[in-house]
Amino acid sequence: MEYTDTKGIEDGVKRETMGMKSLRSDQNRDDLKIDAEDIARKNLEKSTKSITPKDKAQIEKDLGGDLASVAGEHLNQLAYKSMNPAIYVVTTIGLYAVEIYLAIVVNDIGNVFGFIGTIAGTSLSFFIPSVLFCQGIKLFASERFKKRNSGLYTVSIVNFVIGIFFFGLFLYSNILSLQG
Repeated sequence: MEYTDTKGIEDGVKRETMGMKSLRSDQNRDDLKIDAEDIARKNLEKSTKSITPKDKAQIEKDLGGDLASVAGEHLNQLAYKSMNPAIYVVTTIGLYAVEIYLAIVVNDIGNVFGFIGTIAGTSLSFFIPSVLFCQGIKLFASERFKKRNSGLYTVSIVNFVIGIFFFGLFLYSNILSLQG
């Protein structure tokens, strides 16, 4: 084995002495770091399309190699705080109005809980995880991660389809309970 610098020698000795287990963990750590850098670069490219090339060069110069922090800041902007306040208020008032209407109109609260359970249960178990995973892969995964984990995307789609089946089954059951 021939090394050209001392860092390479130190890395080689470290890997040889730590065994295959640590070698695999080093490779996994390197893969995750590369994936994070790919995500950060992709997000930086998306957000810098509207600025001049001179400003873009200055931003890249200022950031240096710490593009992962830029991706973290971008992820924080996806939280509810960046939601349009008008949409938030209208949605909240609309949901509250539906609750009040149902409280006035419906005599048996068990039926309401049945429908709420159908929607909430299938959404939390099937729809939301599948949609979030597919969107996360689409928006944040590197091409290498997509290739290595393509089976997970398929499982997510199958999970969504199973959720549609169970939603229909539970909804049918609730409608039958209304009839008698």
